[in-house]
Amino acid sequence: VGWPPSQRGRTSSRRRNRSGSGAEGSDTLTSIERFQFSDKGLAFDLGVGEAAGNTVRIIGAAFDANTIQQYPDYVGIGLSLFDGGWSLQQVCALALGTNLYLSLAGSTSNVDFVNTVFTNVVNRSPSTEERDYFVGLLQDSGGSMTQAELLMRAANADENAVHINLVGLQASGVEFV
Repeated sequence: VGWPPSQRGRTSSRRRNRSGSGAEGSDTLTSIERFQFSDKGLAFDLGVGEAAGNTVRIIGAAFDANTIQQYPDYVGIGLSLFDGGWSLQQVCALALGTNLYLSLAGSTSNVDFVNTVFTNVVNRSPSTEERDYFVGLLQDSGGSMTQAELLMRAANADENAVHINLVGLQASGVEFV
């Protein structure tokens, strides 16, 4: 499994079109990133480098795909951070310091980090060789990457996009509060 380099900084130029029809005719909405309702919001800015896209990718890699739907408040927090100018690396570092991440991983060790993130992204435990390879990339284990930097790569991996059903989220939007 190869995690590609971070895509931070790339933006999407695709247009978002939403259409609907009813008794009074039809409406087409173009270039809409988010809808805000009284009780929740829906985000459609799910491309690489966009706030909702970065948010769901990090949540999927750090906590697991189910967390995206189970905790729409986490999506809201991520959107606020990215909209406020936080970088992908800063949000990854913040996620790794949360109580939820620590309860899932069991510790801050490089081995527990790789086991947790690999399982979240690939949906299976890493082999010994895979685990050792990724652990070896990390600081304090012979490598030069921080856990946040490796989480960025994992979050942007094609395997993660599949596991979090990014294509489905792009069609329906992701809920946030």
